[in-house]
Amino acid sequence: MDDKVGTRFTLWGGEIYGKNSQVVKNKTLVQEWFAGKWPTPSIVTFTLIAKGDKTEITLTHTNIPDSEYKDIEEGWKSYYMIPLKEYVERK
Repeated sequence: MDDKVGTRFTLWGGEIYGKNSQVVKNKTLVQEWFAGKWPTPSIVTFTLIAKGDKTEITLTHTNIPDSEYKDIEEGWKSYYMIPLKEYVERK
């Protein structure tokens, strides 16, 4: 993905797709996400806060269909946030 508003993306072989709706470099990324046959996008927001020599990431994902909430929550942890944490801690 790049850091431009309007950039479209796909993940997991097209199972997830969307676009960047707001980008504030080194601070905020807001994306519209679709998965499956969702009629409206969910909204994913990454907020970055510098804390000395570290960066805190806050992830907020809203408008997820109730039937998919648990899988989405677990997916964020297992496939993104935990591996990201492990990656940056090795550096």
